[in-house]
Amino acid sequence: MTLALNFKGKDFIVMAIDGRETHYIGGEFAFYEDNNNKIFILPNNYVISFSGRLATSCSLDKNKNVIYRGKDVRDLVYSLMHNDYCKKMNRHNLEEYIISKFGFYFSDFDINTFVHIGGIDKEGLFLKQLIFCNGKLIEIRNPVYSYLFDGPDYGQIEDNMTRTAEYGDEITPQDFEGNFILKKSKGELIRYAERVMHNVIRENTNKSIEQQSIGAHIDIALITSQKTDWISKNGKQFYFRNNHNVIYGLRKKISSIVKQPPQNKTQNK
Repeated sequence: MTLALNFKGKDFIVMAIDGRETHYIGGEFAFYEDNNNKIFILPNNYVISFSGRLATSCSLDKNKNVIYRGKDVRDLVYSLMHNDYCKKMNRHNLEEYIISKFGFYFSDFDINTFVHIGGIDKEGLFLKQLIFCNGKLIEIRNPVYSYLFDGPDYGQIEDNMTRTAEYGDEITPQDFEGNFILKKSKGELIRYAERVMHNVIRENTNKSIEQQSIGAHIDIALITSQKTDWISKNGKQFYFRNNHNVIYGLRKKISSIVKQPPQNKTQNK
């Protein structure tokens, strides 16, 4: 399983996902593989991430290392990353590409796969979720409000979103969007996404090993009209200044975000 949180702010998008992948052999839980890549920045600066069913069966060596994977939805991305045409793709081209590939290559994926897409183009900011099963598109979700998510327990995620935002259980989605998400700065919404992800993952450590299907590192991408870039990726975290200029650089812990960068370290602008 996967924990994916996507928020559309006033003029930016934050997309976050965990790094754990669950493997099954013969339909039974086999093991978890951490440090997986489930989110990508495409050459056209759109962001795409995946949750749900990611691959078919795999084979292991005697040390339980993966030596062979069956079909993998991330192959869609690897072909796009080396395709010059991707730089010219708009949201509609990308959606058509994904739908056609799923129908041809992934007709035997009998568990839902969620494809999360975010970006900005001439039509403005967009965030959507495409849901596939048996190679067929079964639903497209455009957020009615300013967020989309997926995970093993929707109720748990929603509860953590309201508690972490310091709202009561009775808050409506309209209030949550208008009074919280759309009023947050980039830095505030990134910190909020990190806290919710960490809280949900921590709660799952008390479950049985088969149910601890989310965890490992947290990858976060930020989409603005100026650029699309990583806030954290593959265990490397970044910090930023909470003003009009976002500054990226290594920081040691996600939980310790500083307002001003250290004066004795080189900053990447």
